[in-house]
Amino acid sequence: MRKLRPEAGFSQLLQKIAPPGLNFCTPKKKLPAGKLFHAESLTFADYVVGIYEENISKAGAEDKIRAWMLRVRNSGLTAFNSFLSTLGRRWEEITNYFIDRQTSGFVEGLNNKIKVLKRRCYGIINIGHLFQRIMLDLKGYSLFA
Repeated sequence: MRKLRPEAGFSQLLQKIAPPGLNFCTPKKKLPAGKLFHAESLTFADYVVGIYEENISKAGAEDKIRAWMLRVRNSGLTAFNSFLSTLGRRWEEITNYFIDRQTSGFVEGLNNKIKVLKRRCYGIINIGHLFQRIMLDLKGYSLFA
């Protein structure tokens, strides 16, 4: 069985964007043109997640994210276009995460649970029963123990 050669451009790109000491795997085969997913996309996504996991200041994070955005734009990938436009529109809100490292994830999750519960409980006339269902879903059976 013959081994497939990785795409030469991809290897060169990895060498340019990879921080020192970080090892990337090269793709085993080239994906067909027109596919949404490319190995390069995964590399870029992993790198930006790494920025958010680092313990750095807001200014340091802004510099790294701007450099990442430039690399993505220069790569020619279109998979990140909507993400890049969101970053541009919501720059302050997104980079403020690096000040206290707090997110609204808990509130978003709670809102989603309540929306799902409202869909499941369609037709409940008594509002008290709806709030009982919410408490049961949030606290579970610990209320009855």
